[in-house]
Amino acid sequence: MKEEEEDGGQVLSEPVRVQPRLTYRVLRVLASKIGGGWEKLATFLGMPYDNINKIKEDVRLTEERTFRMLMQFREVTEDLRQIEQLRGALRTSGRVDLAEFLDNELRSEGHHHHHPELTPYDCKYTISHFFSFFLMRSLNQHISI
Repeated sequence: MKEEEEDGGQVLSEPVRVQPRLTYRVLRVLASKIGGGWEKLATFLGMPYDNINKIKEDVRLTEERTFRMLMQFREVTEDLRQIEQLRGALRTSGRVDLAEFLDNELRSEGHHHHHPELTPYDCKYTISHFFSFFLMRSLNQHISI
């Protein structure tokens, strides 16, 4: 929403919201809860069979395998689709409990007082809105003279 100032300029009345993101902490906690179902989840996330086998060869502990798989998923998936895809794959693999856990974790992360991890998209979006605001304000001041 926008509010009008006395001089005709517009001020944003609500802060720009940053898209929640799969942080290392969230992925680490999920990895600790997934257990032996990580291969099934990897399949529903669309991970190639060769990648799954490579993780099995390289990593011994199940939790670390799961974390590596989730990190690979995060690296190759577009930021804006990560949460939606992971939530869907968790549900499809029968882990509705973890899909709900993911939603709760992301919701609680938004209430922490630390800076969220920004993606390049978030920065581009925020910077473009910042400059658009000042450009429009500058134009309004020149036109109203």
